[in-house]
Amino acid sequence: MLFQLMDKIRRKITVKFEKRRRVARKFQGRRILPSVMKELNDISRGLDIEYERIDDMIAEVSESVALGGKCHVTDLANRTCTCRAFQVSGKPCKHAISFITGIRGVTIEHFVDDCYSVAKFAAAYAPILPGLTDMSQWPSVNKEFFLNPPILRRAPGRPKVQRQKSGAENSKGKGKKGQHQCPICKAYGHRWQSCKDAAPEALEAYAEVAKQKRYLLFQYEISVPPYSCLN
Repeated sequence: MLFQLMDKIRRKITVKFEKRRRVARKFQGRRILPSVMKELNDISRGLDIEYERIDDMIAEVSESVALGGKCHVTDLANRTCTCRAFQVSGKPCKHAISFITGIRGVTIEHFVDDCYSVAKFAAAYAPILPGLTDMSQWPSVNKEFFLNPPILRRAPGRPKVQRQKSGAENSKGKGKKGQHQCPICKAYGHRWQSCKDAAPEALEAYAEVAKQKRYLLFQYEISVPPYSCLN
């Protein structure tokens, strides 16, 4: 039943919210989630990137040839980088991390967006979902009417018997139905004898095969007596 499925989903969400609230209490005292900081700290190890400071918070960051050899401008004050990974994800990109690790008095954590903070994580799972009793204890309501299902009428035209396949599916009916497919170029609408894209060697090979088939069919016809002779 649908209500049983929805109730199962509600219970799972309730349990998940309660677990996340307990996790948030363990993270009190930290600004950014530990999983995010672990990801950024892993990126900061072994970076083959150099930077040249233009201002206190602006630098030109150059990648090594192995990483592509590109040069980007990183602005830590506005939390931007020309690679755009900093703006899109809200987390410092590898160019910004290489610059941050070279500045004294600041850490990577200072430049991570607040959406990854422990406070936002705790606020997202703070609401407590109310519990529900089983269906037998629900109050009965007199609706004073019964909503009948709509009257379905047959649509005009012949009903479809085949489902519509998506473009990602491998369909055998790519060609037009009812047309012959050329065995040489795999196109529809002509036979191998009139194929314009066929090489002369292919035409000779198919002609030889057709000749052998006609000979075998002739041998079969002369070996089988007519139907009148069988009676």
